[in-house]
Amino acid sequence: MNNKAREFDSNFRHTRPGHVDFCFDVHWVYRGGLPPMEALKDYGNRVVSWHPRQSREKIWWEDLDTGDIDYSGIARFVKEHSLPRLYTVELALEKETKITRAVVENHRRSREFLRKVMGV
Repeated sequence: MNNKAREFDSNFRHTRPGHVDFCFDVHWVYRGGLPPMEALKDYGNRVVSWHPRQSREKIWWEDLDTGDIDYSGIARFVKEHSLPRLYTVELALEKETKITRAVVENHRRSREFLRKVMGV
């Protein structure tokens, strides 16, 4: 995602949808400095699946919930453009992540968040 995602952009400009598509790893796009909604506008027609994760103040959160990434805005875009709704939640942890619940509970909560916000 460095240099305004130049390599990422080049791959899509020089290939056709259906030949080169991708799993939108929302948080890595965000962490790389490319706003997820901007990336969707440019590459949304290439999305075949999703890899959502959340952070608060740029620290990975223990479950998928509200935070730095506006998943409700992404959900509107997905619906308006009839994008695939295949999600694989990643509950990644880093040193500063605050853990308050068991991982099974965090996955359950994340699934409920996806159902509520993304409509799946």
